[in-house]
Amino acid sequence: MEPGSRTGQCLCGRVRFRIDGELQPFTYCHCTSCRRSSGSAFMANSTIRASQLHWMQGRDCVREYESSPGKFRAFCSGCGSPIYARRPARPEWLSMRLGLIEGDPGHRASAHFNVSEKAAWFTLSDGLRQYPGDSET
Repeated sequence: MEPGSRTGQCLCGRVRFRIDGELQPFTYCHCTSCRRSSGSAFMANSTIRASQLHWMQGRDCVREYESSPGKFRAFCSGCGSPIYARRPARPEWLSMRLGLIEGDPGHRASAHFNVSEKAAWFTLSDGLRQYPGDSET
């Protein structure tokens, strides 16, 4: 593995992957789609180059769903774990779901996006920058 590489897997373990190189600082997305796909108040995302992602097993278990025009979300067909999001308009980038990464990602969150859509029952109190709109991930 390259220095700074990280491994990850879905909940059931069918899908396993490696991300070569350092992860970028990550953000929290509060859009309705991220909340619904995670079942939580937000989704933690780190943007990586598609070329950094290497499948160790289970690539055939990964399914994609076009959640909105021009945005696809990938998940494990066995357990439903969200894996990444991608936009065909930006094929060189993936938005990896940080909850699948094993160990410390090496960074801390840098901002909250789509706070105009955040869950009413969740209070932002961490002092990170907040943006009302999309981060393009």
